[in-house]
Amino acid sequence: MGFQAGMAVVTVMLLAACSAGRGPTDPASLAAAGGDAAVFAAHCSVCHALPHPERHDAAGWRILVPVMELRMSQRGLPALSEEEKASILSYLERHAR
Repeated sequence: MGFQAGMAVVTVMLLAACSAGRGPTDPASLAAAGGDAAVFAAHCSVCHALPHPERHDAAGWRILVPVMELRMSQRGLPALSEEEKASILSYLERHAR
């Protein structure tokens, strides 16, 4: 790899590092955004890293969220209210692929 190619790789890595944690899966950014995004961040980051909303289409999220509710119950976490579930699904469906 030549010098210029090496510098290009380093530049891309630095840019990626600078933008990390500021996208649609950063709990702090989503919490600050408020609304549906904050509800998604508050509940869905308790057990795992937040998934990118484009990971699934809207229909996929409607299937997956109840599965996650079951896992929450199995871990002894409080159940989502109907309003919280609707808010999470609203956020995910709006940003789905």
